[in-house]
Amino acid sequence: MTIKKEQPERPILGKSKHIKDVLGHIAAAAKARETLIANSKNYTAGVAVLIIGPTGTGKELIAKAIHDSSSRKGKPFQTVDCGAISPELFESELFGHVKGSFTGAVADKIGRAKNADGGSLFLDEIGNLSRDHQSKILRFLNDKTFTKVGGSEIEKADVRIITATNRDLKADSGFRDDLYHRIAGYVIRTTGLADRPEDTIYLLNHFNHKADARVKFLLYSHPLSGNVRELITSSDKSYDYLKTELAGGMGKCIEYMEAHSDMDFDKIVHAYEIVILRANTSMSNTDIAKALHIRTTTTTLTADGFKEAFSINLPDKDDRHIKRYKTLFPDFLGYWNAIKVVPGEAYRLTMTEIERV
Repeated sequence: MTIKKEQPERPILGKSKHIKDVLGHIAAAAKARETLIANSKNYTAGVAVLIIGPTGTGKELIAKAIHDSSSRKGKPFQTVDCGAISPELFESELFGHVKGSFTGAVADKIGRAKNADGGSLFLDEIGNLSRDHQSKILRFLNDKTFTKVGGSEIEKADVRIITATNRDLKADSGFRDDLYHRIAGYVIRTTGLADRPEDTIYLLNHFNHKADARVKFLLYSHPLSGNVRELITSSDKSYDYLKTELAGGMGKCIEYMEAHSDMDFDKIVHAYEIVILRANTSMSNTDIAKALHIRTTTTTLTADGFKEAFSINLPDKDDRHIKRYKTLFPDFLGYWNAIKVVPGEAYRLTMTEIERV
Protein backbone atom coordinates (compact mmCIF):
# COMPACT_ATOMS: atom_id res chain seq x y z
CA MET A 1 0.00 0.00 0.00
CA THR A 2 1.28 3.44 -0.86
CA ILE A 3 0.64 6.11 1.74
CA LYS A 4 0.75 9.58 0.27
CA LYS A 5 2.58 12.25 2.20
CA GLU A 6 0.95 15.57 2.93
CA GLN A 7 1.35 17.95 0.01
CA PRO A 8 1.25 21.75 0.13
CA GLU A 9 -2.37 22.83 -0.07
CA ARG A 10 -3.36 23.78 -3.62
CA PRO A 11 -6.69 25.27 -4.67
CA ILE A 12 -8.98 23.74 -7.29
CA LEU A 13 -8.26 25.82 -10.38
CA GLY A 14 -10.26 26.40 -13.53
CA LYS A 15 -12.76 28.74 -15.13
CA SER A 16 -15.16 26.31 -16.80
CA LYS A 17 -18.77 25.68 -15.84
CA HIS A 18 -17.67 22.20 -14.81
CA ILE A 19 -15.26 23.57 -12.18
CA LYS A 20 -17.98 25.89 -10.87
CA ASP A 21 -20.30 22.89 -10.57
CA VAL A 22 -17.64 20.87 -8.73
CA LEU A 23 -17.10 23.72 -6.25
CA GLY A 24 -20.86 23.80 -5.67
CA HIS A 25 -20.89 20.05 -5.03
CA ILE A 26 -18.05 20.40 -2.54
CA ALA A 27 -20.05 22.93 -0.54
CA ALA A 28 -23.19 20.78 -0.78
CA ALA A 29 -21.37 17.65 0.39
CA ALA A 30 -20.05 19.48 3.45
CA LYS A 31 -23.51 20.89 4.17
CA ALA A 32 -25.10 17.46 3.84
CA ARG A 33 -22.87 16.24 6.63
CA GLU A 34 -23.85 19.14 8.88
CA THR A 35 -27.55 18.46 8.20
CA LEU A 36 -27.13 14.88 9.36
CA ILE A 37 -25.48 16.06 12.56
CA ALA A 38 -28.61 18.05 13.38
CA ASN A 39 -31.14 15.36 12.47
CA SER A 40 -29.60 11.93 13.00
CA LYS A 41 -28.43 10.02 16.02
CA ASN A 42 -25.75 8.32 13.94
CA TYR A 43 -24.12 11.62 13.16
CA THR A 44 -20.41 11.03 13.66
CA ALA A 45 -19.65 9.41 10.29
CA GLY A 46 -21.31 12.03 8.12
CA VAL A 47 -22.20 11.45 4.49
CA ALA A 48 -19.84 9.20 2.55
CA VAL A 49 -18.67 10.84 -0.68
CA LEU A 50 -17.62 9.09 -3.89
CA ILE A 51 -15.62 11.09 -6.45
CA ILE A 52 -15.65 9.63 -9.98
CA GLY A 53 -13.40 10.84 -12.78
CA PRO A 54 -10.42 10.18 -15.03
CA THR A 55 -6.85 10.02 -13.77
CA GLY A 56 -5.25 13.39 -13.11
CA THR A 57 -8.43 15.44 -12.65
CA GLY A 58 -7.81 16.44 -9.04
CA LYS A 59 -9.93 13.93 -7.14
CA GLU A 60 -7.70 14.15 -4.08
CA LEU A 61 -7.90 17.95 -4.15
CA ILE A 62 -11.69 17.66 -4.17
CA ALA A 63 -11.59 15.24 -1.23
CA LYS A 64 -9.36 17.59 0.77
CA ALA A 65 -11.61 20.54 -0.08
CA ILE A 66 -14.65 18.63 1.23
CA HIS A 67 -12.76 17.90 4.44
CA ASP A 68 -11.70 21.55 4.81
CA SER A 69 -15.25 22.77 4.16
CA SER A 70 -16.72 20.65 6.93
CA SER A 71 -16.62 20.85 10.71
CA ARG A 72 -13.78 18.31 10.60
CA LYS A 73 -11.43 20.96 9.23
CA GLY A 74 -8.23 21.00 11.25
CA LYS A 75 -8.64 17.33 12.14
CA PRO A 76 -6.59 14.56 10.46
CA PHE A 77 -6.96 13.92 6.73
CA GLN A 78 -5.43 10.57 5.78
CA THR A 79 -4.99 9.34 2.19
CA VAL A 80 -4.54 5.71 1.17
CA ASP A 81 -3.73 4.81 -2.45
CA CYS A 82 -5.67 1.59 -2.98
CA GLY A 83 -4.20 1.20 -6.47
CA ALA A 84 -0.82 0.35 -4.98
CA ILE A 85 -2.06 -1.73 -2.09
CA SER A 86 -0.32 -4.97 -1.12
CA PRO A 87 -2.79 -7.78 -0.36
CA GLU A 88 -0.60 -9.02 2.49
CA LEU A 89 -0.38 -5.59 4.14
CA PHE A 90 -3.90 -4.30 3.54
CA GLU A 91 -5.31 -4.85 7.02
CA SER A 92 -2.07 -3.86 8.71
CA GLU A 93 -1.82 -0.53 6.91
CA LEU A 94 -5.49 0.33 7.32
CA PHE A 95 -6.19 -1.03 10.80
CA GLY A 96 -2.74 -1.59 12.31
CA HIS A 97 -1.17 -4.69 13.88
CA VAL A 98 0.25 -5.94 17.15
CA LYS A 99 3.87 -6.92 17.64
CA GLY A 100 4.66 -10.45 16.50
CA SER A 101 1.40 -10.92 14.55
CA PHE A 102 3.36 -11.77 11.39
CA THR A 103 6.94 -11.89 10.15
CA GLY A 104 8.34 -8.37 10.21
CA ALA A 105 5.85 -7.06 12.78
CA VAL A 106 8.58 -6.02 15.22
CA ALA A 107 6.42 -3.43 17.01
CA ASP A 108 2.80 -2.42 17.46
CA LYS A 109 1.50 -0.25 14.63
CA ILE A 110 -1.43 2.18 14.46
CA GLY A 111 -3.32 1.99 11.17
CA ARG A 112 -4.50 4.80 8.94
CA ALA A 113 -8.09 4.49 10.10
CA LYS A 114 -7.13 5.25 13.70
CA ASN A 115 -4.74 8.01 12.59
CA ALA A 116 -7.71 9.67 10.89
CA ASP A 117 -9.88 9.52 14.03
CA GLY A 118 -12.02 12.65 14.23
CA GLY A 119 -11.21 13.58 10.64
CA SER A 120 -11.51 12.09 7.16
CA LEU A 121 -10.16 8.92 5.54
CA PHE A 122 -9.68 9.19 1.77
CA LEU A 123 -9.48 5.89 -0.11
CA ASP A 124 -8.12 6.72 -3.57
CA GLU A 125 -8.87 4.35 -6.49
CA ILE A 126 -11.09 2.14 -4.36
CA GLY A 127 -12.14 0.27 -7.49
CA ASN A 128 -8.77 -1.52 -7.47
CA LEU A 129 -9.49 -3.37 -4.23
CA SER A 130 -10.01 -7.14 -4.31
CA ARG A 131 -13.35 -8.58 -3.22
CA ASP A 132 -11.77 -9.70 0.05
CA HIS A 133 -10.51 -6.19 0.75
CA GLN A 134 -13.91 -4.76 -0.17
CA SER A 135 -15.51 -6.98 2.46
CA LYS A 136 -13.17 -5.65 5.14
CA ILE A 137 -13.94 -2.05 4.16
CA LEU A 138 -17.68 -2.78 4.23
CA ARG A 139 -17.48 -4.22 7.75
CA PHE A 140 -15.61 -1.16 8.93
CA LEU A 141 -18.17 1.17 7.33
CA ASN A 142 -21.05 -0.50 9.14
CA ASP A 143 -20.08 0.71 12.62
CA LYS A 144 -16.55 2.21 12.27
CA THR A 145 -15.06 -0.54 14.43
CA PHE A 146 -12.08 -2.76 13.66
CA THR A 147 -9.55 -5.09 15.19
CA LYS A 148 -5.81 -4.84 14.63
CA VAL A 149 -4.09 -7.72 12.86
CA GLY A 150 -3.14 -10.22 15.57
CA GLY A 151 -5.16 -8.37 18.20
CA SER A 152 -8.42 -9.09 20.00
CA GLU A 153 -9.53 -5.65 21.22
CA ILE A 154 -12.27 -3.95 19.23
CA GLU A 155 -11.37 -0.35 18.47
CA LYS A 156 -13.37 2.50 17.00
CA ALA A 157 -12.43 5.29 14.59
CA ASP A 158 -14.73 8.27 14.05
CA VAL A 159 -13.92 9.05 10.41
CA ARG A 160 -15.71 10.42 7.42
CA ILE A 161 -15.16 8.17 4.40
CA ILE A 162 -14.34 9.81 1.06
CA THR A 163 -13.49 7.56 -1.86
CA ALA A 164 -12.43 8.04 -5.48
CA THR A 165 -12.28 5.94 -8.61
CA ASN A 166 -11.70 6.25 -12.35
CA ARG A 167 -14.05 3.35 -13.03
CA ASP A 168 -17.80 2.88 -13.39
CA LEU A 169 -18.25 0.89 -10.21
CA LYS A 170 -21.97 0.28 -10.79
CA ALA A 171 -21.15 -1.53 -14.02
CA ASP A 172 -18.10 -3.31 -12.58
CA SER A 173 -19.03 -6.92 -11.82
CA GLY A 174 -15.97 -7.17 -9.59
CA PHE A 175 -17.19 -4.47 -7.22
CA ARG A 176 -19.73 -5.24 -4.52
CA ASP A 177 -23.12 -3.55 -4.92
CA ASP A 178 -23.61 -3.22 -1.17
CA LEU A 179 -20.26 -1.48 -0.79
CA TYR A 180 -21.03 0.87 -3.68
CA HIS A 181 -24.26 2.00 -2.04
CA ARG A 182 -22.45 2.60 1.25
CA ILE A 183 -19.73 4.80 -0.25
CA ALA A 184 -21.94 6.65 -2.75
CA GLY A 185 -23.93 8.73 -0.29
CA TYR A 186 -22.99 11.79 -2.32
CA VAL A 187 -21.43 11.42 -5.77
CA ILE A 188 -19.24 14.03 -7.47
CA ARG A 189 -18.13 13.53 -11.07
CA THR A 190 -15.11 15.12 -12.71
CA THR A 191 -14.35 15.32 -16.43
CA GLY A 192 -11.12 15.30 -18.42
CA LEU A 193 -9.51 18.37 -19.96
CA ALA A 194 -10.58 17.27 -23.43
CA ASP A 195 -14.12 18.36 -22.50
CA ARG A 196 -13.06 21.81 -21.23
CA PRO A 197 -10.39 23.52 -23.38
CA GLU A 198 -10.83 26.74 -21.43
CA ASP A 199 -9.43 25.01 -18.32
CA THR A 200 -6.53 23.58 -20.31
CA ILE A 201 -5.59 27.12 -21.36
CA TYR A 202 -6.10 28.59 -17.91
CA LEU A 203 -4.15 25.86 -16.10
CA LEU A 204 -1.23 25.79 -18.52
CA ASN A 205 -0.78 29.54 -18.27
CA HIS A 206 -1.14 29.38 -14.49
CA PHE A 207 1.56 26.76 -13.99
CA ASN A 208 3.91 27.55 -16.88
CA HIS A 209 2.95 30.65 -18.90
CA LYS A 210 6.50 30.90 -20.24
CA ALA A 211 6.21 27.58 -22.07
CA ASP A 212 7.18 27.60 -25.76
CA ALA A 213 4.12 28.67 -27.81
CA ARG A 214 4.59 25.62 -30.01
CA VAL A 215 4.52 23.39 -26.93
CA LYS A 216 1.32 25.06 -25.76
CA PHE A 217 -0.32 24.54 -29.15
CA LEU A 218 0.65 20.84 -29.15
CA LEU A 219 -0.85 20.41 -25.68
CA TYR A 220 -4.02 22.28 -26.64
CA SER A 221 -4.51 19.98 -29.63
CA HIS A 222 -3.67 16.65 -28.01
CA PRO A 223 -6.06 14.56 -25.84
CA LEU A 224 -4.12 14.26 -22.59
CA SER A 225 -4.98 10.96 -20.91
CA GLY A 226 -3.19 12.12 -17.76
CA ASN A 227 -5.17 15.37 -17.75
CA VAL A 228 -3.87 18.09 -15.39
CA ARG A 229 -0.97 15.99 -14.16
CA GLU A 230 0.23 15.30 -17.72
CA LEU A 231 -0.40 18.90 -18.79
CA ILE A 232 1.88 20.30 -16.09
CA THR A 233 4.62 17.72 -16.64
CA SER A 234 4.58 18.04 -20.44
CA SER A 235 4.75 21.84 -20.43
CA ASP A 236 8.39 21.67 -19.33
CA LYS A 237 9.44 19.45 -22.23
CA SER A 238 11.06 20.75 -25.42
CA TYR A 239 9.02 21.18 -28.58
CA ASP A 240 11.17 18.72 -30.55
CA TYR A 241 10.76 16.05 -27.88
CA LEU A 242 7.05 16.65 -27.38
CA LYS A 243 6.04 16.62 -31.05
CA THR A 244 7.65 13.18 -31.35
CA GLU A 245 6.13 11.91 -28.09
CA LEU A 246 2.60 13.10 -28.88
CA ALA A 247 2.84 12.41 -32.63
CA GLY A 248 -0.37 12.99 -34.61
CA GLY A 249 1.08 15.34 -37.24
CA MET A 250 0.45 18.57 -35.32
CA GLY A 251 4.15 19.42 -35.44
CA LYS A 252 3.94 19.66 -39.21
CA CYS A 253 0.85 21.87 -38.92
CA ILE A 254 2.68 24.22 -36.55
CA GLU A 255 5.70 24.45 -38.81
CA TYR A 256 3.44 25.14 -41.80
CA MET A 257 1.61 27.86 -39.89
CA GLU A 258 4.90 29.47 -38.85
CA ALA A 259 6.11 29.47 -42.44
CA HIS A 260 2.94 30.89 -44.01
CA SER A 261 1.53 33.26 -41.39
CA ASP A 262 2.10 37.01 -41.39
CA MET A 263 2.13 36.95 -37.58
CA ASP A 264 4.51 35.55 -34.95
CA PHE A 265 3.35 32.13 -33.82
CA ASP A 266 3.10 33.15 -30.18
CA LYS A 267 0.49 35.73 -31.19
CA ILE A 268 -1.44 33.08 -33.10
CA VAL A 269 -1.53 30.97 -29.93
CA HIS A 270 -2.63 33.95 -27.85
CA ALA A 271 -5.41 34.59 -30.35
CA TYR A 272 -6.63 31.02 -29.87
CA GLU A 273 -6.41 31.34 -26.08
CA ILE A 274 -8.32 34.61 -26.02
CA VAL A 275 -11.11 33.41 -28.30
CA ILE A 276 -11.66 30.20 -26.30
CA LEU A 277 -11.65 31.98 -22.93
CA ARG A 278 -14.02 34.68 -24.19
CA ALA A 279 -16.40 32.09 -25.62
CA ASN A 280 -16.49 29.63 -22.73
CA THR A 281 -16.03 31.62 -19.53
CA SER A 282 -17.36 34.73 -17.82
CA MET A 283 -13.85 36.15 -17.41
CA SER A 284 -13.46 39.89 -17.93
CA ASN A 285 -10.95 41.35 -20.36
CA THR A 286 -8.70 42.23 -17.43
CA ASP A 287 -8.95 38.70 -16.01
CA ILE A 288 -8.06 37.19 -19.39
CA ALA A 289 -5.02 39.43 -19.79
CA LYS A 290 -3.89 38.52 -16.26
CA ALA A 291 -4.46 34.79 -16.81
CA LEU A 292 -2.44 34.80 -20.05
CA HIS A 293 0.27 37.07 -18.61
CA ILE A 294 -0.12 39.54 -21.47
CA ARG A 295 -0.78 43.22 -21.91
CA THR A 296 -2.72 44.73 -24.79
CA THR A 297 -2.97 48.08 -26.51
CA THR A 298 -6.74 47.99 -26.18
CA THR A 299 -9.20 46.83 -23.54
CA THR A 300 -11.27 44.78 -25.99
CA LEU A 301 -10.13 41.19 -26.26
CA THR A 302 -12.68 39.95 -28.79
CA ALA A 303 -12.32 38.70 -32.33
CA ASP A 304 -14.08 41.85 -33.61
CA GLY A 305 -11.67 44.09 -31.73
CA PHE A 306 -8.45 42.69 -33.16
CA LYS A 307 -6.51 45.16 -35.37
CA GLU A 308 -3.51 43.31 -36.74
CA ALA A 309 -4.31 40.75 -39.46
CA PHE A 310 -2.65 37.45 -40.10
CA SER A 311 -3.32 34.81 -42.72
CA ILE A 312 -2.53 31.14 -43.06
CA ASN A 313 -2.61 30.21 -46.75
CA LEU A 314 -3.52 26.57 -47.12
CA PRO A 315 -1.83 24.56 -49.85
CA ASP A 316 -3.70 23.56 -52.98
CA LYS A 317 -3.53 19.98 -51.77
CA ASP A 318 -5.47 19.68 -48.53
CA ASP A 319 -3.24 16.99 -46.98
CA ARG A 320 -4.04 14.93 -43.90
CA HIS A 321 -2.12 17.23 -41.52
CA ILE A 322 -4.09 20.31 -42.59
CA LYS A 323 -7.32 18.32 -42.37
CA ARG A 324 -6.38 17.37 -38.81
CA TYR A 325 -5.70 21.00 -38.00
CA LYS A 326 -9.15 22.02 -39.21
CA THR A 327 -10.77 19.10 -37.38
CA LEU A 328 -9.07 19.82 -34.05
CA PHE A 329 -9.90 23.51 -34.01
CA PRO A 330 -13.41 23.93 -35.45
CA ASP A 331 -14.48 26.38 -32.73
CA PHE A 332 -11.37 28.51 -33.16
CA LEU A 333 -11.65 28.63 -36.95
CA GLY A 334 -15.39 29.03 -36.74
CA TYR A 335 -15.02 32.38 -35.03
CA TRP A 336 -13.22 33.58 -38.12
CA ASN A 337 -15.86 32.08 -40.41
CA ALA A 338 -12.98 30.11 -41.83
CA ILE A 339 -14.14 26.51 -41.85
CA LYS A 340 -15.96 26.91 -45.15
CA VAL A 341 -13.00 28.54 -46.85
CA VAL A 342 -11.66 26.30 -49.60
CA PRO A 343 -7.99 25.25 -49.63
CA GLY A 344 -5.83 27.91 -51.21
CA GLU A 345 -7.74 30.84 -49.71
CA ALA A 346 -6.68 32.62 -46.54
CA TYR A 347 -7.69 32.11 -42.95
CA ARG A 348 -7.88 35.61 -41.54
CA LEU A 349 -8.38 37.22 -38.17
CA THR A 350 -7.78 40.80 -37.10
CA MET A 351 -6.33 41.12 -33.67
CA THR A 352 -4.91 43.63 -31.23
CA GLU A 353 -1.20 44.00 -30.59
CA ILE A 354 -0.40 41.39 -27.98
CA GLU A 355 2.76 41.33 -25.95
CA ARG A 356 3.75 38.82 -23.31
CA VAL A 357 4.65 40.39 -20.00
